[in-house]
Amino acid sequence: MTSEEQDGLLLIDKGPGLSSFDVLRCLRRHFGVRKAGHAGTLDPTATGLLLVLVGKATRLVPYLMGTAKTYHATVCLGTTTTTDDSEGEILSHRPCPDFSDDHIEQALRTFIGPQRQVPPIYSAIHVDGKRAYALARAGQNPELPPRDIVIHRIENFERQGPQLSFVINCSKGTYIRSVARDLGEKLGCGAHLAALRRLAVGPFNLQEAFTLDPLPPSILPHYLTPFQALAAWPLLEVSPARLHEIHQGKSRRLDAPPGVYRIPNPRQPDALSALAEIRNQEKNKFIWFEPPHGAILG
Repeated sequence: MTSEEQDGLLLIDKGPGLSSFDVLRCLRRHFGVRKAGHAGTLDPTATGLLLVLVGKATRLVPYLMGTAKTYHATVCLGTTTTTDDSEGEILSHRPCPDFSDDHIEQALRTFIGPQRQVPPIYSAIHVDGKRAYALARAGQNPELPPRDIVIHRIENFERQGPQLSFVINCSKGTYIRSVARDLGEKLGCGAHLAALRRLAVGPFNLQEAFTLDPLPPSILPHYLTPFQALAAWPLLEVSPARLHEIHQGKSRRLDAPPGVYRIPNPRQPDALSALAEIRNQEKNKFIWFEPPHGAILG
């Protein structure tokens, strides 16, 4: 099998029933990809956009994981489950009052903004060195501290019987299952997440993604280069001589405001020489893709 591994980003429309790691295994098995990572897990029941970084582009995972995400969520009112989604065992059935749409939308609006959210106990968060879901499956009830999150907007509300759907844009670390659970508590009838589809991660949209079912003949046409993957980050032009000094460790100074910048290759402006994280004048961080002399880093 010929390897189709390149340094770049793949936008994949994950289907139901697959974990995020199942997608990585598929790429390794069918396309010879050896080094790959994803920027944000999707539960097996969830579908939609999964960002997979391959080769040296895996160095970009922390930067892409921190971007906002957009989901289409379907919530079922009146039923709670152990996992806060449709995979768990039913905990309770409660009659669903005849809420008006305005009443539900008003409740949803209270979630917008910065807040502290308690994750589901069936999550991959570590508690005393073990995953929370492993403790929950063993009959324990791990206490998970609330986390700081931000919900930027909730829109496109629709309703059909006990099920309601909406589009939600939120920060890294937001559990939509927790939003469904907390909405049910706020309404007094309980609720769980019935379906979830991720529509966007940062600047990347589901419309740009490809599926693995059926398998494409090749993934090579689908790669975005590291330079393209970071298109939303500003450019910082650095002279070849200055770039060489930085690469040699003689100086880490760059005169730019704090932030993350793409430094293009002086010989090839549409290629990425380095990613620069400007913190202060002497403690800047650089992730190299091509050093100034043009040789690819190992």
